[in-house]
Amino acid sequence: MRYAFIERHRSAWPILIQCEVLRVSRSGFYSWRKRPPSAIVIDLSRRVNSNVVGPVVQAVLAPRWPGVVRR
Repeated sequence: MRYAFIERHRSAWPILIQCEVLRVSRSGFYSWRKRPPSAIVIDLSRRVNSNVVGPVVQAVLAPRWPGVVRR
């Protein structure tokens, strides 16, 4: 959740500052960004895209995986 927060707010605050405040490493954040979406995330995105789960989950997933979740 910390990395997702950083990703969502990277235009508002510098990544370095967010990592320090949230006590995570920058390298960990960048590793997290490079990883492919997990099977759970892919399944969730399918449900969101088929309107089973709803727009709240889409708002959470879309910033990190724009190619997986259609808006």
